[in-house]
Amino acid sequence: MPEYRNTGDPSLMYPVRDVIGCHASLKDGATPRQNIDYLLLRTDAKYWRKGIVEMLQGQSRGDNQKDLLSFLVSNVTNAIHAREIGPHMLVTMNYEDVPDNLDLVNWRRVLVGLNMVLEEPDTNRDIRSIGVSVDSQTDVTSLKGFLEVLGFLQELPLDVVEFISRLSKSDASAIYETLSDTSSGFPIPKYCYGTVATLYERHMVAMRTLGFYRRSPEEQISWTKPERVSITAVICVIQGICKSLSGVQESCGK
Repeated sequence: MPEYRNTGDPSLMYPVRDVIGCHASLKDGATPRQNIDYLLLRTDAKYWRKGIVEMLQGQSRGDNQKDLLSFLVSNVTNAIHAREIGPHMLVTMNYEDVPDNLDLVNWRRVLVGLNMVLEEPDTNRDIRSIGVSVDSQTDVTSLKGFLEVLGFLQELPLDVVEFISRLSKSDASAIYETLSDTSSGFPIPKYCYGTVATLYERHMVAMRTLGFYRRSPEEQISWTKPERVSITAVICVIQGICKSLSGVQESCGK
């Protein structure tokens, strides 16, 4: 009988199947949110989150961000291929795709947080001298969850990514809950309205891009489905990189 993990959200209950030698996996047809929730369960989320958030905050142009995300996609895709062959396999690095001024410290955090193994000389500053491999703790299903996050990041405008990457955990949770409700046809939750109003005043352009709007300070903020962004992408990115982990059961042998 499969073991069920309860994440606090009934829609995110799913069976976890133990597989000898490789990894546990989600049931077929898992949603993006379930895949990301699984990623958060099976990896050192606090560590890789710090890495990717600080790298995203360091991007000053859209092409920088595009190059960074594409490089991370290639890293993780190659890690999946290596892990499917077996543990202790080297991960191919596409050095021709390394972004300009790649933040090696935070890049290392991302890979180590995803349970990859790095071997390198002390004080190394050359990515070509860093060996990356997978081991028995490297989990294909969680890597696929990380690819979901990267894919959704690639869909979003630069200003929205910058806005999300700078949210505190409490603000991220409030925006996550608000967009989950409003995109399902419900009003802005009363318990989130104060946070929404504060963020609207401080980050009006980004909040309007997400669908929030009011014509005067005396008017209540309302929400309509935005034209420029996918709300699914926004919700999943917030869930992946900055929403509080308190609703996620951080066990699974960790």
